[in-house]
Amino acid sequence: MAGLLFETRPAPPIAAPNRADVACFIGLVPLRPQSTPAGNPDSATPELPQALESWEAFDQRYAWDQRPLERADRSDGATNSGRRLYCATYLGAAVRSFFAQGGRRCFVVRVGDPLPVHLSAPTRGQRQIWEQQRQALLAALLPGFPQDLSPTPLDRSSWRGIGAVLALPEVSFVALPDLADLVALDRTPIAPLPTVALPELFVECGVSPARPDDQEGLRLAAPRCDQRGYGRWGQAVSAAAGFLRRWCREVQVIAALPLPQEGEDICRSLPPRLTSGFAQLVFPWVRTPLAPQLPGGLESPEGVLVGLLARQALQRGSFRSAVGLDLADVRAVEPTLTRLQRLAPLATGSDAGLTLSDRVSLLGPTPQGLRLLTDVTTSMAPSYRLASVHRLVTAVLRAARTLGELHSFETSNEALWRRLQDNLETLMTQLWQNGALAGASPREAFQVRCDRTTTQPQDLNAGRVVAEVVFVAASPIEQIRLVLAMEEGGQVSLQSPPP
Repeated sequence: MAGLLFETRPAPPIAAPNRADVACFIGLVPLRPQSTPAGNPDSATPELPQALESWEAFDQRYAWDQRPLERADRSDGATNSGRRLYCATYLGAAVRSFFAQGGRRCFVVRVGDPLPVHLSAPTRGQRQIWEQQRQALLAALLPGFPQDLSPTPLDRSSWRGIGAVLALPEVSFVALPDLADLVALDRTPIAPLPTVALPELFVECGVSPARPDDQEGLRLAAPRCDQRGYGRWGQAVSAAAGFLRRWCREVQVIAALPLPQEGEDICRSLPPRLTSGFAQLVFPWVRTPLAPQLPGGLESPEGVLVGLLARQALQRGSFRSAVGLDLADVRAVEPTLTRLQRLAPLATGSDAGLTLSDRVSLLGPTPQGLRLLTDVTTSMAPSYRLASVHRLVTAVLRAARTLGELHSFETSNEALWRRLQDNLETLMTQLWQNGALAGASPREAFQVRCDRTTTQPQDLNAGRVVAEVVFVAASPIEQIRLVLAMEEGGQVSLQSPPP
């Protein structure tokens, strides 16, 4: 038949079971018209996780550059000139930076459309309505927030927002790029930056000069937080980290530290109660090729850090520190922290005696260009403060889960225990050969036990096999002890939290 072309769509790629570079971005972005469900052209409902292998695939599906700019006294989004103005979304900027930094595969979980960026001061009634909308979007990102998050592995209907990670076993990192914007100081009004008078220039015939209204979005200031906003942000990150610690121990949340108010010191703004190895913070914010389309020309840096960690996992292994990696197309960071700011002791709560470099993964200039300066989690335990060590433990857990699935229907006896011990020893030997463990020999680097001394009668009655893995990471820390429990069905978990 003339004009009819059939194309064979390639089968979707199957991720390696122990892959540690896949990210999941959860946030707010409009859909392109061709991607909107039929019969519902203005749908703002969430959708299933979408697997993406490139920025072009994201751009084709999502209208990342169509977050409306609106005046408080107008509901149609038009300015005095009658034009509807837009800026970019933080989710779109994060996904673009992820691929620009070297990421190769991610999932996007869209939970709705972003709120408009308002260009003028709201009334009290409008502020109350917008606050309710922000709370609703926070609950969409983190179902159940501000209480304990509600998604559970046993109820698939609860797998919304961050709960979608329960259906994505290959994911290693979770990012919420809209979080800082949702808890910003009032968020409305975002004060416009001062307009700079431009000199008169010759313009060629046929070239339309940019109208002042067209640049209104670029004159907006980036969202900033006061202490109340930092408290809400810290509560949200803690809730996300607690959810991952309980149900998804192989996943880590990456969160950008919000910008403080003008004149405030970032060292005084860090929430002191945020202490989890499952949370990694990143600061400062960045200027990228897409950043001029965002308020203040600044991009939230989650996508940059997740992309760096994905690149590190693909090139050298996730268990190595990412410190020193170049920031690819990042043009500048803001604010630029001085050495004194990075190393000044924090003096609040549990952070006393630590520095900003001990608590936050920092981006900044070096003689070789912009680099990642620190790679740390928010854990208070020195052994898990190094993010590379946390990722090493995650790699062991991920591989142990795969082993557990292979032996889930076998009888629990000495033969099974020996096979599991041999498999774990092979895994740890490979990690030692790749430089993840310290020691002149495998015997010095690790020990594995899986026998009657680890699996007690009560474990047998519960259908559980317990293995103990003790190893010394290549980083200069003490040895780490993991107690792995394989339940019926192949699920592997830590029987008790590491000290």
